Amino acid sequence: PVMPKTRRGRVMARSVIVDEMTQAYERLHATVSLGVLHGAVDQFRFRVPAGFEITDVVSPTLARWLVKDDAGAKTLEVDLREPTTGTVVLSISAINNQVELQSWKMPRLEPLDVANHVAVVGLLIEDRLAADSIATSDLIAIDNEVLRKALPDSVFQVDPGAPQVRPIAAFYAPQDQYQLTARFTRPPARVDALATLLLTLGEKEQHLRGAIALVPTNETLFAVDLTVPMGWRIATITAEDGSPIPFERVTSADDGRTRLHIKLPAGVA
Repeated sequence: PVMPKTRRGRVMARSVIVDEMTQAYERLHATVSLGVLHGAVDQFRFRVPAGFEITDVVSPTLARWLVKDDAGAKTLEVDLREPTTGTVVLSISAINNQVELQSWKMPRLEPLDVANHVAVVGLLIEDRLAADSIATSDLIAIDNEVLRKALPDSVFQVDPGAPQVRPIAAFYAPQDQYQLTARFTRPPARVDALATLLLTLGEKEQHLRGAIALVPTNETLFAVDLTVPMGWRIATITAEDGSPIPFERVTSADDGRTRLHIKLPAGVA
């Protein structure tokens, strides 16, 4: 016989919910552990945050999942292959392509029909973004290292060329009615350069050997330009390990000065 589905008050939920914020998209990663206290369960439901689309649901006992839309309110339904009386772990991913950097609010993926829900909540942001302000309500700050160890596998499943992200905050949520808000900005890109030059004077010619250390901030550097004094010719440009670096010579039509366009294919972080 088919066991009846659980009713409210018979399931305990524990989650790790991580929001990944970039300039182009916002991704939500959730690992939800659902422990059945009484009876048997073959379906779990979740309230999907506004603006998000569920992209994947993974579980060893998963039969199927679908999203129902009722007047704009979306509900995720997860069906199991058979009723369970133990613990079920679900990995859920969702994406929102409309980002709000100035008035961001933590999206909540809420299990429905559960007796209690506690969670570790984390925030990852693109390395080119900065969080100017973070405000919380009904959250307890915890060490970011706890979040690093608990990151869902979906965080590491990124497309080539996707932005690099870093954890900036982690909290413990003892109940569902928490608030986490922030404002994100993109600091201006800047490159600092430190040059060391050695000039050797000879009877027939002069030699200049130099080292330039480039330190980019808030943006990966893929090219740099150098101006060359009149009458000078650049012989070689090499990396720190001695390997040659390609460059192009560009002569200004206005004053005849030479500029070097140096390419850094690997990028300087």
